[in-house]
Amino acid sequence: MSNKQAGAARPALAYVMLTFVALTWASATVILRGVHEQIPPLQLTCWRWSIGALFLLALGWSDIKAHRAIISINVRQYFVVGCFTTVGSSITATALHFTTAINGGLVNAAQPAVTAMLAWLLLREKLSVRQVAGILLAVIGIVAMISRLNWTVITSFQFNAGDVLMLVAVVSYGLYATNVRKLPKQLGLNATLFCLFAAGSLALIPFAIAEAIYFDRVTFSWQIAAAVVYLALIPSVLAMWLWNTAIHQVGVNRSAVFLNLIPVFGAAMAIAFLGESLQAYHLIGALLVGAGIALVVRAQRA
Repeated sequence: MSNKQAGAARPALAYVMLTFVALTWASATVILRGVHEQIPPLQLTCWRWSIGALFLLALGWSDIKAHRAIISINVRQYFVVGCFTTVGSSITATALHFTTAINGGLVNAAQPAVTAMLAWLLLREKLSVRQVAGILLAVIGIVAMISRLNWTVITSFQFNAGDVLMLVAVVSYGLYATNVRKLPKQLGLNATLFCLFAAGSLALIPFAIAEAIYFDRVTFSWQIAAAVVYLALIPSVLAMWLWNTAIHQVGVNRSAVFLNLIPVFGAAMAIAFLGESLQAYHLIGALLVGAGIALVVRAQRA
């Protein structure tokens, strides 16, 4: 393979990774909705990231041991970046208890735009006109799906506590995406993710304990255990591994726009597994999201 072909292949592979990440994160949302009555959000999130950290510890032990001095020097940075993702995950799980699916989806539609804005402010990563148009087109596609092409749904939108929490989670995920590239490059990805998962889990432990004491505890079952293990290994370890790899290859802005695929995949899963019907607004929204992503990808090639 020539250098030119290799250069073209790397972004293409990154886009495949990002599509898979969106698919797994959509499945996580479906599972979180399904188990929220059996396991409180902070305890679920703490177990999810702790199990993921143990798995990554086994994978990256030699690298962690070899670079423990670097980890020690940068422990504060790992802690802050790790908290961005685990705290964002906790807030999302908590927000789903207070807001509707429509409101949550509309707030989440702001994720790529928020991430792009943070990347511009913190990394000075510029946006072309085509990229801005692509992000806006994808957002319009999501709004079309969530609103069912009914203008009344948009005009009657009202914020509640869950929506505010969801917006905080969106900003938290955006801060993670814009700061993860600042971490030390000496560590491999498994070791880096272990540091982030472990730091974020440690930050959650006091809150998870308080939730268990003062509010509610986990109702353990084989279904709950399977859900937690799946969330730990697929949407957390595997998806975060692919997400970080893609960010390093194609940048924050082009990675973030693929998050607009999450509600598209979520709708497809609802149709396939929950018996919901396919409507015209699903197709129109999915086409707009696809067109928006294509614009952003073409902007990079240009």
